[in-house]
Amino acid sequence: MSNKKISQLTNTLNLTDSDEFAVVNGGETKAVTFSYLKRNFPNSYGSADTGNLYLVPETIVGAAAGSTNLDTAPYNQCGIIYLTWGGGVVGVHNLTLPDATNLSNTYRLIRFTCDNTVDANNEFYLTPKAGQTLDGSASAFQIDRNYEGIMVWSDGSNWIRIQTKS
Repeated sequence: MSNKKISQLTNTLNLTDSDEFAVVNGGETKAVTFSYLKRNFPNSYGSADTGNLYLVPETIVGAAAGSTNLDTAPYNQCGIIYLTWGGGVVGVHNLTLPDATNLSNTYRLIRFTCDNTVDANNEFYLTPKAGQTLDGSASAFQIDRNYEGIMVWSDGSNWIRIQTKS
């Protein structure tokens, strides 16, 4: 960290994941990275970022035989994913959870919610990455009801379902 006084520092709007901030915790000054802050205070840093403190969801429009890898932008940094069906042919859209062992996903929460277009004919399958589990299972969790929701959390090894609404 810099040895300058705060009043001597220049402003920046181009933060990188490795940039550090000073934090006083229990009377001790510690460093925290921008990457850590993004993970623990999610605010969609993707295309819909508004700079507000509330959570801005990213949307996935389902399609029969479709698939989305949630390890890719913009889903790899958002806290809420909104699911809707694109119409047309009925079927399943597969969602592959990010790598639970990646440091940026350790202790990460992801909420999934859907609208009334998702049902038993237009489903999303939430699947852990190969070699990992969701609630101890390598099988997919089916999102197949109107307004269903699920929240998952990574323990650094696997994903755990911590909340479900159906």
